[in-house]
Amino acid sequence: MVAFETGLVAREATVATAHQITHTRGVTDEAKKLLEEAMKLPVGQRARLVSSLIDSLEESDEADVEQAWIDEVHKRARELETGQVRGLTWAEARRIMLGT
Repeated sequence: MVAFETGLVAREATVATAHQITHTRGVTDEAKKLLEEAMKLPVGQRARLVSSLIDSLEESDEADVEQAWIDEVHKRARELETGQVRGLTWAEARRIMLGT
């Protein structure tokens, strides 16, 4: 039984290593070194690190989304100003929404 458990642990370690290697392709050497150092941290610290990294991605996405909305508002305003589109009255919009 001990040999089996040892073999299982070795297999799990190999699978984990293979998983890391496949997910670090295309990653810079600096990022790989950071990952290696991060993997040495206790689980709780790694979890906090991951959470911080994810939060940083979401902040970036929020800025991109906000800029996209600003761009869309400007585009729609230009379309109204040039007559490319026309606004609807509330009665027209309600009729379209209700399908009547």
